[in-house]
Amino acid sequence: MFVSVTIQSLLQADGQAAPTGVEGQFTCPMHPQVLNRSEGECPHCGMSLVLIPGAAKAPAEPTAARDKPKYACPMGCEGDKTYSEQGNCPVCEMKLTAVKSQSSLSSGGLLVIPASAVLDCGSRQLVYVEKKHGLFESREVVLGPRAEGFYPILRGLTEGERVVTRGGFLIDSQFQISGRPSLLYPGGLTGDLPTGPKPGANTGMGGVSDHPAAEPAHHEHK
Repeated sequence: MFVSVTIQSLLQADGQAAPTGVEGQFTCPMHPQVLNRSEGECPHCGMSLVLIPGAAKAPAEPTAARDKPKYACPMGCEGDKTYSEQGNCPVCEMKLTAVKSQSSLSSGGLLVIPASAVLDCGSRQLVYVEKKHGLFESREVVLGPRAEGFYPILRGLTEGERVVTRGGFLIDSQFQISGRPSLLYPGGLTGDLPTGPKPGANTGMGGVSDHPAAEPAHHEHK
């Protein structure tokens, strides 16, 4: 039997889930409704109760370290890895871009985007940003817990940028055909392409300025 559920959670200023009040108690892995303040066995199945952990606390960075700019690959080729100096990504050779620190995000509030804008393959989440009319850029993002039909953005976007909310998979497939970095291929396709017309050359397929044939929907997040 399959069921669909909606889980609602309160968010803190940094986008992480707020404490639920049951941290430090014990529960059954098979019967989460069972709560106990001490170790024991589940009254339903006899399994040993396990401790509900508290929220992980990251060590605070010194003020100087927080204020110093950091740089990362805009395609997310190396995940969350950042550099202290600007340069080029060793994977895709794109120019590293400055990333917004978590402290500045917390003080200024969270950005949110519609859930329909997010392409998710399980290991990474991607959105397409409109750089100018008809020109799009793939951008890996770090998301907070989904709330209603929106995701809070923890890293990857800045206020005022426009993201594609419909047609993202079409753009991504054309990026993949043309060998550009896409959802499943963060570094792009480097293998030999089949002989024939070059992707994007008078075909309407793969040329960045031709994505997509139909005007996609956008959302300007605030």
